[in-house]
Amino acid sequence: MPWIQLDAGFYAHPKTLRLRRALGSEADVYPTRLWAWCAVYAPDGKMKPGDVELACGWPGESGKLSAALVDVGFLEPDGATLHGWMERSGGVLSHIEAKRTKEKHRIASKRSQHLA
Repeated sequence: MPWIQLDAGFYAHPKTLRLRRALGSEADVYPTRLWAWCAVYAPDGKMKPGDVELACGWPGESGKLSAALVDVGFLEPDGATLHGWMERSGGVLSHIEAKRTKEKHRIASKRSQHLA
């Protein structure tokens, strides 16, 4: 299962503070939900329209969360691409995928040796 890194400064970061000001004191959960969702379902950080609010479990007015995430800089202006995703998480996800592939090859090799 993929995992994400959360910078220790996330909660005090200006983007996070601006998002909380725009959407309320609990809004800091939305970027982390979005990152976790992307790690599993959109590892390139690019989503389909509507996925952002679905992934975050946003209960509010349609479009409001996506607009706020763009406004503060968590999303690119297209509203469907995570800002800086590959620079921050791409390496972690690539490493996990490489480990997964290596393990699959190891198991397949072991099976073929066992059958021979």
